[in-house]
Amino acid sequence: MKHGKRLVFLVFLLLGMACNLLTPGNNPTSLPTPVEMTPAQTAVQLPTASVPTATQPIVPSPTVPSPTVEITQTLVPPTETPAVTMQNPVVLADTKSSPTQLNVLDPVTGKSLAAFTASDFPDYGTSYAIGNYVYYVDSTAKNVFRVDHTGQSLDLKFLNPDQVALSNAGSFLPSPDGKRIAWTNMISFDATGIHYLLIVANIDGTNEKVLLDQTSAFYRIPFAWSNDGSLLYCSNQPYGIGGYILFGGSGDLITINLDSGQQQTIIPEEKKFRPLSLSPDEKTVAMLQIGDTIQLVFHDIVTGGEKSVKLPDGYSQAGSIIWSPDSQTVGLTMAIGEPDHEAFSVILVQTSNLATNVLIKDDPRNFRTITWPVAGTIWLNSDADTTAWMMDATTGALTQSTIPGIIVHTKWD
Repeated sequence: MKHGKRLVFLVFLLLGMACNLLTPGNNPTSLPTPVEMTPAQTAVQLPTASVPTATQPIVPSPTVPSPTVEITQTLVPPTETPAVTMQNPVVLADTKSSPTQLNVLDPVTGKSLAAFTASDFPDYGTSYAIGNYVYYVDSTAKNVFRVDHTGQSLDLKFLNPDQVALSNAGSFLPSPDGKRIAWTNMISFDATGIHYLLIVANIDGTNEKVLLDQTSAFYRIPFAWSNDGSLLYCSNQPYGIGGYILFGGSGDLITINLDSGQQQTIIPEEKKFRPLSLSPDEKTVAMLQIGDTIQLVFHDIVTGGEKSVKLPDGYSQAGSIIWSPDSQTVGLTMAIGEPDHEAFSVILVQTSNLATNVLIKDDPRNFRTITWPVAGTIWLNSDADTTAWMMDATTGALTQSTIPGIIVHTKWD
């Protein structure tokens, strides 16, 4: 859900834009105002180290062409191979241009590898850069498109055939290989709860399967795909809650076996929604418990064991949890939580010994952790001025991208 600007959200009726609050930065999200929560776990207080930052511009290669391709809504076979194929590309969306210009960047150098346009790409809404494609909900919040790195577009009309807002087109998640997609379809809501369907299908709409058909106080959305494609991780989401909320969160986390439909609880449901993030190796869930203090908890998926660390004081909100590619370190963003004088900090925590390192402290540019595509390099969005930055994961040194736009999310946040 979410772009990279700091906003005050007053939302009385969310229509399923559950993901990534401000997208491509998908941020602030509609989540519940903090309510009751289970007692905080015993935490370890660790010292932090502040590392000064430095800036220097990236100079894009003059030899890389950046053609502009006009997007059409012509169906393209889902098996078509894009011109650029990278495991972890970084995609910037410049929503100030019309149509929106997207650039595929090398995650290490920041150089442009491909450029294309996307029609009706929204300033705010759900969007993902996964594999060789960019997926996004258009400005009507009713249509989802997939665009490859050459600019060819596929209209995923089957996600919302009735073209009604309650279909909740924003709650979708493509598989990493681009062959399948899962989504939540909100049917109705009343005093008895929210009636919704959780569905999975091939990317062309074939082999559609309803995983859940429920009515409850919350609705469940696709959170992540397992690496082998056999499981769908899902979480409960709030509905109709608003406020000055800078980060997304979830009420619980379960898995659904896509063949058998069997469910398994990973993180039990709590009354308070909290930010969660699944490690790349699927062994650990990192989650934030936010109360009088903010604690980062590591939950072992196999054993159910947990360990936690108390994060620095002086912050009222935290989120945007990202993992290093080797699943050994998490990065996250902490916010003072004052709209009139907001400032963000970026913190890394090691899973092995809970060592904490503050790489950016109380910066009014409001750097938000977005993705950690390769070892040693973290990509950030600046909420203050909608720019993208590279950060050295060891020193915290910052390099601003000279290519306009902010980073499109690579996962649910």
